[in-house]
Amino acid sequence: MFLVMGITGNVGGATARHLLAQGKKVRALVRDREKAVNWIGSMLTADEVAEQLGEVLNREVKAFAIPRAGWAEALEQFGIPKGHSGPAEEMYEAVNAGWMDLGVKGTEHVAGTRSARDVFEAARNAARA
Repeated sequence: MFLVMGITGNVGGATARHLLAQGKKVRALVRDREKAVNWIGSMLTADEVAEQLGEVLNREVKAFAIPRAGWAEALEQFGIPKGHSGPAEEMYEAVNAGWMDLGVKGTEHVAGTRSARDVFEAARNAARA
């Protein structure tokens, strides 16, 4: 099971379509429910996903948007060396602006049936194994 964030965007959508074409199960996290209509399945807000992740981790988890000015610092916190986040920032800008189109034509959409909480629990259990 794969959790794809930003599935309504070009890169996230292409990633999900590729995984589905490979027979993989996909779950999505989106910011805009209206854009997600074409992806069927149960809809969760970012806050609901944070709540379910918090339940699995037994700690408080909050969802929030990172303003553009904070992207470099956030990416550095995820392990990108200081001063080297430019390419990732440019990619996110291109995706957000709709400049990138990496879709896979002819793939079939299959809606997931597992909850985000179930996906988080499976990931936690796999990490412990």
